[in-house]
Amino acid sequence: MRAVTTGLIMLALLPTTLAAKPAAKPKPPAALAEEFGKRCPWREVRGAGVSMWHYACPESRLIADPTVPGISIEQPPQVDGGKREFYPLVRLFRLKAGAPVATILPAVLVAAGVTGADAADCVLVPDKGTPGHFTLEPKGALLARYKNTEAADWPSEPCGALGPTEAGSRFLWRVPGSTTLIAAIALPSDIPTFDWRTLKAAR
Repeated sequence: MRAVTTGLIMLALLPTTLAAKPAAKPKPPAALAEEFGKRCPWREVRGAGVSMWHYACPESRLIADPTVPGISIEQPPQVDGGKREFYPLVRLFRLKAGAPVATILPAVLVAAGVTGADAADCVLVPDKGTPGHFTLEPKGALLARYKNTEAADWPSEPCGALGPTEAGSRFLWRVPGSTTLIAAIALPSDIPTFDWRTLKAAR
């Protein structure tokens, strides 16, 4: 009877063991696959508490960057003998449990490099069409200056490095799998090597 009981216990444990498989590799978007799939491997970059998939091309490799913290793109030197350059693509901010997204605005402004009077005219605005998305937008006097493109003091990047830009797009997004992480994502104007929709919380 003991042998039969032991066998039943092992059978009961077997499905749980088999179910513990690694997550399936996400399929790259068609546009990215067409542009990079023939020459760059589709890989995961993991670190700083998140994971994201990208085409690891020699000229635009993504790395987990704890100094941001988040994910940066590593690019070759612009001149011979120069250093490789790093640009943040994903910046992470942490909410206190249950706190509204607006509470990270001071940290967002610091990361964006917004200071002085302009800091009072930058706000986080929820995207009504996309739940969980927010943008850093100008208001008041700063917005008026931004709309007047012919002005001598026209701000090409109101709200700094995380606000509106003429090159690409920027937005903030609740990181799937986390109740406290918010990611500020910078998309280039051309086809990116990464799929931001694969971004998720990871150990």
